[in-house]
Amino acid sequence: MNRTKKSKFHQYNEEALRKAVERVKAGGKLREICRAYGVPKSTVQDRISGKVAKTSMQMGPDPILSHECENKLVEWIENLAKCGFPIKKRGIARHDSKNR
Repeated sequence: MNRTKKSKFHQYNEEALRKAVERVKAGGKLREICRAYGVPKSTVQDRISGKVAKTSMQMGPDPILSHECENKLVEWIENLAKCGFPIKKRGIARHDSKNR
């Protein structure tokens, strides 16, 4: 059997979420509105309560490296590989007691 696993995350767009939040704030019923827009009830509740930023659809923590720093690191690794010195994960791992 060939089954494809479909992601369960963010099956809605930002516009649907914004409209759902507005309608609930205007006094609509939370469950009905969430069903109509296809947005999880907990997501709307989190936006209304302020638990989650109004413009955040990012999952997980903020990145440790900036995009600029990450691009420099990628460039460095690619240059080393071109010179015959490929880098493995453990070659760029953090050097602290947790990773040993």
